[in-house]
Amino acid sequence: MIAGIGLVVIFRGSRWEQGLIFVLGVSVVFAGVSYAIIHFCSVSENLPQTMYPGSIITRPWDVGPLLLYLIAATIIFPTFYRKNPSVFSHSMLVSLIPQIATQLYMSFGSSALFDSNFNIAHVLKILAYFVPFVGLSLDYLWTYRGQMRIRALMEEEERGGRIRAEEDLEQAVKDLKRLNIDLELRNKELDEFSYVASHDLQEPLRKLTSFTNLLVKDLGEVEWSDNAKRDIQYIQDASSRMKVLVQDLLALSRSGRSALNITLQSIDRCTETAIRDLSMKIEEKEAEVVKDELGEARVDRTLMTQLYANLISNAIKFSGEGPPRIHLTAEIMDNTKVYGVRDSGIGIEPEYVQQVFEPFKRLHGRGEFEGTGIGLAICRKVIERHGGRIWVESEPGKGSHFKFTIGTSEEEERNE
Repeated sequence: MIAGIGLVVIFRGSRWEQGLIFVLGVSVVFAGVSYAIIHFCSVSENLPQTMYPGSIITRPWDVGPLLLYLIAATIIFPTFYRKNPSVFSHSMLVSLIPQIATQLYMSFGSSALFDSNFNIAHVLKILAYFVPFVGLSLDYLWTYRGQMRIRALMEEEERGGRIRAEEDLEQAVKDLKRLNIDLELRNKELDEFSYVASHDLQEPLRKLTSFTNLLVKDLGEVEWSDNAKRDIQYIQDASSRMKVLVQDLLALSRSGRSALNITLQSIDRCTETAIRDLSMKIEEKEAEVVKDELGEARVDRTLMTQLYANLISNAIKFSGEGPPRIHLTAEIMDNTKVYGVRDSGIGIEPEYVQQVFEPFKRLHGRGEFEGTGIGLAICRKVIERHGGRIWVESEPGKGSHFKFTIGTSEEEERNE
């Protein structure tokens, strides 16, 4: 045991040092060596003289262990205790007292087997072995209790943290609900304002257009200057653009205001209605429209027809050179049915694939393509009200594929 603790003190921090387990392991090894020596002495017929009765040192062979215990008591064990303060290391230091007393009785007192000094020495030796055993047991018990207390504190802290987290989550949910209610109210107010503003703008706009036409009629054959003709043309063009803008703004407002009539509808019929409404434009551009089997879904038929009409019209408008080729698609992706409108047009730059769904966002000038930039915003509004999402996959010069899903509508969510 002295050798094991000495190695720990000297080589503390080495890779093979394992604390108390290492000390006990080394002690077992040395105990085995000691047993082998004792066995050899018990069976050997020629042993040196070990006892000298009448001398001051009656057992010289016990002086060596006495010196070893003195070194352990003054250097090794105190150092071990300072580096590893525990009940066990303290008990090891205390056990040296009976160990030294044992060697004193054996070295300077005992002159025969089983004399009084021999017996006292061995009682002290038993005590010396018992003290570390008690210390190790208490150290293990107190360490175990300490771990249990730490674990209990950690579990209590974890429960407290979980409770606090649940309370924070509950408060966050309440705040989110409140913000959603506020946002819904603001959106409703904005839709109301857009509807009222665009509706009220129609009357003065009609008067502006009518009086401009009357002005041209009243002047009749009067010779106009070039500036006057240009000014009248500016007024008429601006009035026409304003009329289209107001009508599109009203359409956007209605797409978010109108009550949903969600029923099981044939998507194929919705597309057929949209194609029929766009028949003149399709014939004019010699567009080819093909479609997959689209099936049925729970939708508002009017809004779904408007959605397809806007997407098909958009595909015709941005077809580029050559007759437009339009494909109405339906596919299953991640267990979700995805509808789409694919065209062979000019495509969209990657940085604009989100911007195209915002109101009044135009990627081209009025001279290139007509329109106000509201059509795709209406599409997004329709899909949002149906609980789905819409996006576009596109590559410049290779066409665009507008895709959308249909989920649970606003009306169905409220009913739930």
